[in-house]
Amino acid sequence: VAYNHNINMDINRVDLIFCDDFRAWLVNDAKSKKTGKGYKGDTVYKYFSSFGSALRKAEESKQMFSNPFNAKIAYPKKSETEIEFLTAEEVKKLRSSYDGFDLLKNAFLFMCHTGIRQGDCRNLKWKDLPIIDGEIKMKVKTQKAKTDIYFKIRWIARDLLPERKGDDDKVFPDLNFSHKNNMKLREWTLMNDIKKHVTPHIARHTFSAFMLSTGTPLY
Repeated sequence: VAYNHNINMDINRVDLIFCDDFRAWLVNDAKSKKTGKGYKGDTVYKYFSSFGSALRKAEESKQMFSNPFNAKIAYPKKSETEIEFLTAEEVKKLRSSYDGFDLLKNAFLFMCHTGIRQGDCRNLKWKDLPIIDGEIKMKVKTQKAKTDIYFKIRWIARDLLPERKGDDDKVFPDLNFSHKNNMKLREWTLMNDIKKHVTPHIARHTFSAFMLSTGTPLY
């Protein structure tokens, strides 16, 4: 509940003031009212735009008489930060680098080659990687989007997997992306002369950039 509004309120009470309050809530309070920490630029823009789309649908279906988004409403600013990703050469360098970070290294590179999120990688179990017709497939429901993904694991990702165990055992046991391990990730990449601000999520960007560079359709 933001600023004393609730889910049961009449949609026709949504006006410009409500929209301004909602935008401010996304920026300042959405994640934690105690700390006042909200979402960042692109996420705020995405949620605010989705809110506007929902109001337009309500207007089209005659459930809303006056849509404030028809006015010159102020949208939140998108993030101006450039999205980071690793090049194929940088990933290759990391694959052949110092092995003092085996668990973190293999999990991070596995994400680079499969595009799965860090939460899905952390919770990945062997039953999510069934062997079908002699090939390892990935068959999981993503934690964030709740969508099913199913595809063959390429050899370059398959070689990063540890020894197979029981169906309910985790593929990367004890993996976590705590602040301490994220610092280890940065240390490992800096040791390989990669000056980019590397985080676990950059692996997902890396996969996307690689797929697009090889001609895979955006959809």
